[in-house]
Amino acid sequence: MPEIDFELVNSVLADFQRGISRPFIEIASPYSIESIVRGFNSQREELFTLLDSLDDTQIVYKPADSEFSVSEVVSHMIAAQGGVYNALLDLSEIVMPFVAHTPNGPGAGAQNTLKAADAREQLHTATDEMIEVIRQVARIDKPAMRDYPDFGLMSPKSWMMFQITHDYDHLRQAKKIRAAEGFPTQNQVTTNPLS
Repeated sequence: MPEIDFELVNSVLADFQRGISRPFIEIASPYSIESIVRGFNSQREELFTLLDSLDDTQIVYKPADSEFSVSEVVSHMIAAQGGVYNALLDLSEIVMPFVAHTPNGPGAGAQNTLKAADAREQLHTATDEMIEVIRQVARIDKPAMRDYPDFGLMSPKSWMMFQITHDYDHLRQAKKIRAAEGFPTQNQVTTNPLS
């Protein structure tokens, strides 16, 4: 089976932004769960590399008041991942604790208060938790499929494909913030909302 085609992921996002929705069950169908996990890991590794280069001032920098900081991007990604994690547990009937509260909506769970080290640690923990649940789901011969509001028919693979697409969008967003004019140099003294 093929590796994740990130050009396809990009086109899914472009369609979504134009109001065109494509079924994730179809998008995920050509991929094995192993290739989906590798695609998820590769994006998270790219985000870890970006986070490793940031200090506490840089992670909370916002190019404009109406835009997100990297702290907000990462905290939103972690919070939103809880919904996918819970859906995987729901479909698989694996006995593991559900995420107690998963915020809904664009940008839900975003916090501009993370220190750089905390963002890395929390993202590593969330990534490890997601990989563990998807590896357990992969052991199930015929995982369930169910209809979900706003998503239609979803399987564990399609939920992970949604997660990859969501991560891809926010990885691009974090890179854009990092490349923004005015982004502080490392250890540059600026007004920090955490002070």
